[in-house]
Amino acid sequence: MLSLIAWVIYYPATQAGILWDDKLNFIEDPLMKAEDGLRKIWLNPKENNNVWPYLPISRTSFWLEHRLWGFHLGLSHLTNVIFHLMGAIVLWLVMRQLQVRGAWWIGLLFLCHPIYVQSVAWITERKNVLAGVFYLLTIWSYLQFDRKRQWSWYFLTLGLFICALFSKASTTMLPVIFIFCRLWLGRSWNQSHYWSLVPFFILSLGNAYSRIWFELNSFGASAGEFSRSFIERLLSAGIIPFFYLKKIIIPYPLSFIYPKWEIDSGDVSHYLPLLSLVLIAGLLLWKYRSWGSPLFCGWGAFLASLFPVLGFFNNAWTRNSFVADHWVHLPSISILILSAQGIFKIMDNSRLKRMENTTMRVVCLGGIPMLLGGLTWHRTQTFQDLETLFQDTVQKNPKAAAAYLDLGVIYAGQGKHQLANRYYDQALKLTPNRSEIYNDKSLSFLALKQYQKALEFSDQAIALKEDSEYYSNRGGIFLYLKEYEKALENFNRAIELDKSNPKPYTNRYQLFLVQNQHRKAISDLTKLISLKVNVLEYTLQRSKIYADSKDFQKAIEDLTSVIENFPSFEQLSSLFFFRGNFRIELQQYHKAVEDYDNAVRLGFQSAILYNNRGFAHKTLHQYPKALADFSEAIRLDPRFARSYQHRAAIYRKQNQRLLACGDWKKACELKACEDFDLARMQGECE
Repeated sequence: MLSLIAWVIYYPATQAGILWDDKLNFIEDPLMKAEDGLRKIWLNPKENNNVWPYLPISRTSFWLEHRLWGFHLGLSHLTNVIFHLMGAIVLWLVMRQLQVRGAWWIGLLFLCHPIYVQSVAWITERKNVLAGVFYLLTIWSYLQFDRKRQWSWYFLTLGLFICALFSKASTTMLPVIFIFCRLWLGRSWNQSHYWSLVPFFILSLGNAYSRIWFELNSFGASAGEFSRSFIERLLSAGIIPFFYLKKIIIPYPLSFIYPKWEIDSGDVSHYLPLLSLVLIAGLLLWKYRSWGSPLFCGWGAFLASLFPVLGFFNNAWTRNSFVADHWVHLPSISILILSAQGIFKIMDNSRLKRMENTTMRVVCLGGIPMLLGGLTWHRTQTFQDLETLFQDTVQKNPKAAAAYLDLGVIYAGQGKHQLANRYYDQALKLTPNRSEIYNDKSLSFLALKQYQKALEFSDQAIALKEDSEYYSNRGGIFLYLKEYEKALENFNRAIELDKSNPKPYTNRYQLFLVQNQHRKAISDLTKLISLKVNVLEYTLQRSKIYADSKDFQKAIEDLTSVIENFPSFEQLSSLFFFRGNFRIELQQYHKAVEDYDNAVRLGFQSAILYNNRGFAHKTLHQYPKALADFSEAIRLDPRFARSYQHRAAIYRKQNQRLLACGDWKKACELKACEDFDLARMQGECE
């Protein structure tokens, strides 16, 4: 039943495309295609860590997907749905262990609740739904250990906990959740219980440290825009639990990016949520031994799970908002449990008549999941593509600068640069100091060939932030304006700032080509190839430049590299053809013939190929083969004068003078007489 419901309510997600950073994290992740990708995912934590923190299990799931069915978005979305379904089933089992009433119903609520759509429909958030499965399995295993006190269960729990940490860092609070689980069951404590939790807390602290380091160093969440006083963070942390509580109980409207509230430490009203948290905690502790115990455990587990995202630690997402649906994926479980127990308490009210009680049970047990499932189905359709998602976001949150910026990027990608600029302007009104908006706006004006405006916005981007990408873009504008010295200065500066950024090398080699500085162009292409950027394209480009520079041996080496490393390249036949041409230049006639043979075998048909192979055969004194090739060249192109010329020369050697004169006259008609010893041929033919 759960599987059927999951398929119905999440079917629109399986038809969705890529969202926000799916392309960067999955499709364009170089380790997905790398032969040693799996080894690097696990053993080289810094590999591509500007995008991924050390989450090897989540990343491995993507690597396995690519090996099984490539970049099939429908199957990637379906995999997320399956993990969410698995989470609902394991939650059901955990609730049974915790002796929670209506365990199956809580699993159903978890499956149907629309607040999880952001985690399920967004491919990158695979880490959320996958971590959810390991998170709940770890709790299940720990409860087994706590009941049986067997070391096998303990080590299984430890292994599952590591898997959870390696899926997403939000699971770092699990050891605290273990404590609340034991309190919920009313179990006694002794020294062994405390010591058994020590390894879990050590792993949690290590994982938390690595995540904080990643946010500060790789995601750049340490800049001025992330600076807030401790009081501001504390007051914000007081608001966040109540915000999520409201969204869990009344999940409408939901937004991809919520409004970012302003905290005023001088405003007394901003202290009320924090004061409320303190009062609730005090009340539940006071009544703990009567009715407060389950509420204390549920509310405490909710706050503990939320702790990593309460704002005490910098997170790149807080540039957009202090809250997000995918952050409450695991903490929300506690509220679902408390809500379910509250509903069952109401249904058990003895003052209700039998008919009223039956009606309430039908409405609650059937109606609530149906309502949540309907909202989920509707919400899932919002995640069909980026344009739909961000249009929905700006309607619900007109101050979502990131959504305006991304809509601008989307429309720029569609060639709608005027429309893109309108969205960039909206983003600039909301965040006038974000350098990337000026840079994107500059690129739009560049596409519109309004070079001066493009230059103006590029200057503003660089004034706000010295970035390799920005200098590279400005150099590109100067390249269009044919101000080559300024273009070169910008490309050089871009490379100084980031020697691993391929874009300035790409632009600079094109500048060197314009200036006929082939050696320098080759140097930049070599760097791009070493960076493993478009290796096929740039190796071919370098081969062409070598050939233009008459360095045919280097050109051959590059073509050989492509032929050996890219055997499935669809234009492989043409590479054999060009390599054969270069070998003709080096008088390597036997090897040239082999290359031409391979080109023909792969389907390459061209008069010049047969002419060149005929020339090689002729030079090797293989006249029958040469004549056959020249004849085939003439059949393919009856106006190919050079083949008539070569065939005439062979006929002359074979004393077939009438045939030679016929080909010579045809060549002359095609204006090739200047290639012959005219007087001698005229005399012989007369």
